[in-house]
Amino acid sequence: MPEYDTHKLSVYANFVDLYDFDSNGQIIKQIVKALEKKKVERQDEILFAILLNVLQQGIEEKKDSEAKGLVDLGKQLNVLPEFFLYRELLTFYEELIAYHSDKKEMHLKKCELILESFEWGGMPTFGKEMTKFFNKYKEK
Repeated sequence: MPEYDTHKLSVYANFVDLYDFDSNGQIIKQIVKALEKKKVERQDEILFAILLNVLQQGIEEKKDSEAKGLVDLGKQLNVLPEFFLYRELLTFYEELIAYHSDKKEMHLKKCELILESFEWGGMPTFGKEMTKFFNKYKEK
């Protein structure tokens, strides 16, 4: 896509699983470069969604070292109250990737606290799905 707008980015956010992790990484680099030149409406929200979907994919494909760069990119995005869930998921993925690297239990504890917060925040179904993901991918 030579130019990105809110619609094109939203469509891509919903279909990142059509591409492998490496291709998604290249697409994200192109998007970030294009958005530096021309901002679009809701760009941080949509970038969070894209990054989180691709981070999940990176963990599934066991590409933790490559995924760390996406975590760093996510940390640069503006965190508004309505983006809290995105930021919390970013921290979840960051801690899971860190656990894969150093096997320190504190990373798992942080992931578990985040998963509990979904229950407390009134999102039990989402929390159960994330717990399934966590249980499946916490051990590489």
